[in-house]
Amino acid sequence: MSQHTFFGHATMKSIQELFSQTPFIKDSHTPGTSLVLHVSNRLSYLLVVEIERLLKDNSCLNLASWRALRGLSEIGSSSQKELVKFANIDQGQISRALNDLEKKGFVSAQPSDRDKRIRIFSITPQGEEYRQKLSPIIDGFHQKLNQALTDEELESFLTASAKIAAIVSPKS
Repeated sequence: MSQHTFFGHATMKSIQELFSQTPFIKDSHTPGTSLVLHVSNRLSYLLVVEIERLLKDNSCLNLASWRALRGLSEIGSSSQKELVKFANIDQGQISRALNDLEKKGFVSAQPSDRDKRIRIFSITPQGEEYRQKLSPIIDGFHQKLNQALTDEELESFLTASAKIAAIVSPKS
């Protein structure tokens, strides 16, 4: 196979060959834009759509509510601020998720002993039972993702991701 230059790097495949083998990007990439950004955004979108579909088909929760419920199960009683950090979702999403979970009886809230303005959320027995029912479905999806790559491919993926993160991460 002949080598081609791909964005300044010698590669074994041309960009056209890569596009033809990667159907989820071939018809939607805008020439002149970052292929790395496009592929990572597209992949992120596809992953979120699939996990949201699993949640919709198997529960009454959206992704933010699931992350909050799972977070409370993993880390125990927590403030909204702690859940934002754990679940990696913004303040508004976690607030709506906690309100939804509270209405469904899956979490309860009590004022903090240290600051009455802060509420501490806890998973209820009903919420824990629901989480246990849903976890195998979501965990199965995560396992499927983890098994999609060989150890070598995963190492390459993580190495490449770290290089890209280093470019866009704020410098200390």
